[in-house]
Amino acid sequence: MPDPLVREMTMTREDFLRTLPDAAAAGFDGLERHGTAPVPAARRRGGPAYRTEGDAIVLERGRRRVRILLEEEPARRAGAMRLPRLRASFEFSGFDDADREIFLEGFDLYFRRGGG
Repeated sequence: MPDPLVREMTMTREDFLRTLPDAAAAGFDGLERHGTAPVPAARRRGGPAYRTEGDAIVLERGRRRVRILLEEEPARRAGAMRLPRLRASFEFSGFDDADREIFLEGFDLYFRRGGG
């Protein structure tokens, strides 16, 4: 198994879990659009369910599995502003490199935050 993909995310665990179902659905749906995964017979609104394994979150669809370990990091401060931080480690199984990139493209769209 390749090394985990590690990201720093500026959000709380609760924000991550609230966004996760739709982000995971977008990632898995991207694989279906690219023809590298079968389309499930029935879709659940709000994305695939996840389960926890200790401190990890597990997403599965078919033979593909994503395990995400979230670790809270000290908040980043910018003047009077406090920004929560998470370290997210992603482990993929059942994905080749191209599938992983396709999944992350859809997944990341839900976690991007823009400013004006």
